[in-house]
Amino acid sequence: MRRTVAFPVLVLGLLFATGCGGDKTAPVEGLVVYADAPDTPATDLVGYAITFESDGVGNAPASATGTVEADGTFRVSTFKEGDGALKGKQNVAITPPILRNGAKAPSKILPKYHDLRTSGLEADIGPETNRVKLTVERVGKKK
Repeated sequence: MRRTVAFPVLVLGLLFATGCGGDKTAPVEGLVVYADAPDTPATDLVGYAITFESDGVGNAPASATGTVEADGTFRVSTFKEGDGALKGKQNVAITPPILRNGAKAPSKILPKYHDLRTSGLEADIGPETNRVKLTVERVGKKK
């Protein structure tokens, strides 16, 4: 009895895992830079979370997330590791990491970048590997 139940569940699980995302997503590789140093990676933002959220046109809205690495680069994933973001227009937010005590780290970028609605950061994801450069302003500095 157990064997007859386990096999269909396993098959459904595999179908679901391979069906998620599929050709709806495309790889996204990016770099975060500061407005006052656009040719220099923002390496001090290591650990910051990157969130891409689709506008929902043609698909249900979905978020892709990633983390800024020590060299200022990031990659995002939606349904499975490394699958990228949904194709089409994406709103983007960048948020400070959460500290071990549960508090959010002090931000090195303007707070507007923490919210998808106010960041002003966008990306248009095409079918091939996408290279995205996100330019942000530091806290306390002008352009």
